[in-house]
Amino acid sequence: MDNLSETINFQKPDTKQINTAKIIKIEDISPNSGETPQKALIQSENSKKEFSVIIKAPQLIFRSKQEKSDNTPNSDLWINRWQYLRDAEIPTLDWVRKIDNQRIAMPDLTRDGSKVERVETFLTHNPEQNNYELKDQCQDIINKADKATLLLPGDDALAVISHPNKKPKLIVLDLGGTQKANDSEYHPDVIKNWNKNLINIFNRNPITK
Repeated sequence: MDNLSETINFQKPDTKQINTAKIIKIEDISPNSGETPQKALIQSENSKKEFSVIIKAPQLIFRSKQEKSDNTPNSDLWINRWQYLRDAEIPTLDWVRKIDNQRIAMPDLTRDGSKVERVETFLTHNPEQNNYELKDQCQDIINKADKATLLLPGDDALAVISHPNKKPKLIVLDLGGTQKANDSEYHPDVIKNWNKNLINIFNRNPITK
């Protein structure tokens, strides 16, 4: 990914509204990731408020037959997946912004001291937690995804956000792997049973009261 300029433009989904921000500080994170994520401290030119954001170039995105033929830019596909989850009221990022056809910006979830982990990692490190609540959250996400005919990624679809002063909660962060089920591409039984396996992560780990 090219080096960012001193200012950067953000486009709000489904609008032509463009906001400009000044980059105060930027650093690479996860250098081995194909999405080349960067953490940036930016200042809005309108409100002068400072925000910590993650900027990345989404790579591994499932494309339907229609999207393949349309040659839709990766950033638009990623935002489409985010909107699917928001419409289904499935916990995910509060906002995303398009920078250009290859890059998006999203909130830095660790700015307030929170920690983001894979579910299996969290369960292993926190066996004393009341993880029945997380299992219930997982089932609720499955139910909402099924109702909206969304196929959530089978591998690491969910993450846990934990904070010293808050209860841990599940969130869907793998937006690129989220799919909108299409009956012409998937057998109804596949759609019906796709998300059930997400709950297995809790069955493989001890859940304590």
